[in-house]
Amino acid sequence: MELDAPMPALSPAPPQLLYQPIADVQQGGVCAVALVGRCSGNDNGDGNASDHAVDHVLLRRACQDLRGWRDAGLPAVRLAVRL
Repeated sequence: MELDAPMPALSPAPPQLLYQPIADVQQGGVCAVALVGRCSGNDNGDGNASDHAVDHVLLRRACQDLRGWRDAGLPAVRLAVRL
């Protein structure tokens, strides 16, 4: 590697979706999932996404995941969002 050659800019990692299941103790099973958006390149120091454009992308992907789960025959669950 040549030291004087320009280095390409590092692009931030794409946001990662993490889901926390929320259990219904009385009924048994999962009644909802909590979405926590994470991104490594655009955060406020604790790993939580803080940019509104990123929030929009995360929410859209979460809705697509919910639709995919329902289309796959999984029971419908509510979505709690913490961005």
